Amino acid sequence: VMTSISFGIDVDSVKDPQNDFFQNGKSFTNTEGIQGFKFFLATMIPEYIFTFLRIRLTPAPVAKFYETVVTCSIKSREEKKVIRPDFIHLLMQARKNILQEDQSDRNLESAGFSTVPEHLQSSPSDLV
Repeated sequence: VMTSISFGIDVDSVKDPQNDFFQNGKSFTNTEGIQGFKFFLATMIPEYIFTFLRIRLTPAPVAKFYETVVTCSIKSREEKKVIRPDFIHLLMQARKNILQEDQSDRNLESAGFSTVPEHLQSSPSDLV
């Protein structure tokens, strides 16, 4: 589901646990050894120190895999004029500076969410 939402690619990791998406995802989230130590440090050290020391949180082959997937997906969609309602499409719109907010989803009251402005309108007596 996540690969379809993010990349517009259908992958079934239950039927094929050896697929590239699953294997690279496992490598990215590996919390053992050096990779785990980097994740631990990332929770304590500011990002600019990682950048200054040129420490990569993502293993190079994993980063290259996902960069290639995104690049190829964008190139293919632009050539074939394909539009899918996913994250890649949002990135393409943002790059072209045509990303627009859908105001029809603004009415969160009917969705059952309590937003910050709604919360601030309540009084302490409402909490009793």
